[in-house]
Amino acid sequence: MSVVTSLGAIEFATPFCELKRLVVEHLLEWGKGERTESFDLSQFDAIIAIKNSERVVTGESGVFRKLLMDGRSGLGSNVDSTGVRSFRKISQVTDGLILDGVASLELEHVGPHYNLRPCSFITYKRRLDELQDPSFVILTISRPVAYLGTSNVERRRSLNELVSLLQQLDATDQEICQGYARGDSSREIGAMVGLTTRSVEIRRQKILAHFGFERPIEIVKMLVRLDERGLA
Repeated sequence: MSVVTSLGAIEFATPFCELKRLVVEHLLEWGKGERTESFDLSQFDAIIAIKNSERVVTGESGVFRKLLMDGRSGLGSNVDSTGVRSFRKISQVTDGLILDGVASLELEHVGPHYNLRPCSFITYKRRLDELQDPSFVILTISRPVAYLGTSNVERRRSLNELVSLLQQLDATDQEICQGYARGDSSREIGAMVGLTTRSVEIRRQKILAHFGFERPIEIVKMLVRLDERGLA
C-alpha cells in the first residue's frame, strides 16, 4: 500500500532499497529449485518485469499489468510496441545497456501514474546472470516517487489551449520538444534536427517563453499529459 503526502510524495511501507533486495532474493531462491512452477511476483507492490535476451517479457507483476499494460498480460510481448508510450524510450535505452553488459543501473524519470498525472519514477535494472537462463536476463523494478507539481500557468490552461500553443510552433521546435520529452540531450536533438547544440538551447529558451514555462521539465510534463490523451 502507498500513501500520498501533502507535498505529493508517494510513500510505501517497504523502502525501495529493501524491495530490490526482496525481489532479487525471491528470484534467486526460485532459481535454486526445480523451476517446475513459475515465480510469483504478485506479492510485490511495484512495477516488476523480467525479459529474455530478446527483450520479450517473460515475467510480470500485477502492478506492471495494471499500470503499463491497461490490465492485460504483457507476457510474450515487447513493450516497444505495447504499453505506455512515455516508458518505451527508457525501456529501449536501459535494456540495451543491460544487454551490453552493464550489471545494474538505477535512474529517475517522468511518466504517468494511474490517474495520468505526471509523476517521477525510480527504476532499477539488473542482469540475472545467476539464473543462467536466456529466458530470464533483465530484471526491472520501478515505483512512483512523487507527483510533479503543477505550475500556476499549467493550472489555468485547458488541454485544448496547450495543444493550440504546441501547434503554433514550427516543425523544428516541435521536434525539439519531443526530443526533451524522450530524454535526449541538446546535442542529440541538434544532430536529429540539423542544428548546433547552442542553437537548440536558444530555441529551447524561446519555447519556454512561448508557453510561459520556467523549466524544461514543464515541457516534459505538458507532453506527457497530451501524449497519454492522444493529443500530442
